Amino acid sequence: MAGRKNGRAKNVAIHSKKKVSSSHTVRQNGKKRAAKAHIRHNAAPRIKQLQGSAGMHDIEEILASSITEDSSTVAGNALLIPEILYSATPTLRSVAYKSGFSTGSIIYQKSGKNADTLLGVLEKAGLGKVLYYPFEDRAIITTQPRKVQSLGRTMHTYESGMIAGYLSSALGTPVNVEETHCVYNGNSFCQFVARPLSGSMEPRTAAKEGADSVIPEIASSIYNSEDGNTKGSEAYYVLSMLPLASGAAKEVSKIFYIAGREIAEMAVSSGIPVESILQRIASSIGVSVQVVRKYRKMPSLINVRYSPVSSMEPMVSISSSLLAGFSKGAFGADTKFKRRLSGSNEYIVSMLLGKGKSNK
Repeated sequence: MAGRKNGRAKNVAIHSKKKVSSSHTVRQNGKKRAAKAHIRHNAAPRIKQLQGSAGMHDIEEILASSITEDSSTVAGNALLIPEILYSATPTLRSVAYKSGFSTGSIIYQKSGKNADTLLGVLEKAGLGKVLYYPFEDRAIITTQPRKVQSLGRTMHTYESGMIAGYLSSALGTPVNVEETHCVYNGNSFCQFVARPLSGSMEPRTAAKEGADSVIPEIASSIYNSEDGNTKGSEAYYVLSMLPLASGAAKEVSKIFYIAGREIAEMAVSSGIPVESILQRIASSIGVSVQVVRKYRKMPSLINVRYSPVSSMEPMVSISSSLLAGFSKGAFGADTKFKRRLSGSNEYIVSMLLGKGKSNK
């Protein structure tokens, strides 16, 4: 990639120590335990302390700094949910790119400052094997995620921004990144092309026509999700959701509530057990659920447990909307939510279901 600084041409390609591939999986069990302890006992309490006194940027910095050491995982499907939400409108696309750009800049400042770090983060984002090709006038990054159903458009706007932020910081010159190929657009791989910035820092990919248009995609993605081998970093998932949870919480909560009701309609029509669908929902939003009590064979009290990393008020609020919509559609009952914070900095949300059409 080439750029100019002080009026002189400069080769600004950054190189990976491994040339074209990256494999940052922590292989030793001792290191895995240490990394997990760092996230749960260092990052999480610092996040909790900051929530009442500082902005999301401080929390973003903590999470971004933790990704490379994070061994806590979420299902790969959970990482798709923010991507779908970001693709709802041009405004949210812009939010995704700029938020990703900020994250990429932070990761560069807090990392070993070479291409391997960036590629490792992309792997933790669930993008599979990552290859990096630096050229004089551009850089190309390709990834091999698992096969997915086509949604008819490129989806990785947040990752495009993150790559741009990382490379811009590394090279000292503005860089723009465009996803030219995407598995969600019918391609067999994802490809990101980075070039010196010309014009505004905005994603070039098309968005849907409105927030309501992504509701069926979210409902279908969650309903059809299956446990698989694809995993992503929990810190990365929370980081990618933060701009939505903090800056578009009202809109996202509405989308989640309606999507929850649609998931319930699918479950009722198919005859799939409610508890099975609850587990799919939990997997898709990075939480665990436990049916504590039943009434006439139907759940009447459900506990939802958040990890220390995801135990933030905005995250709890928007995910509760999805669960509330599901319970309304499945049981015909409004749900009462009671939140408490455990001694290990984990939110536990108790869902008390009323006696509606399906459990009275």
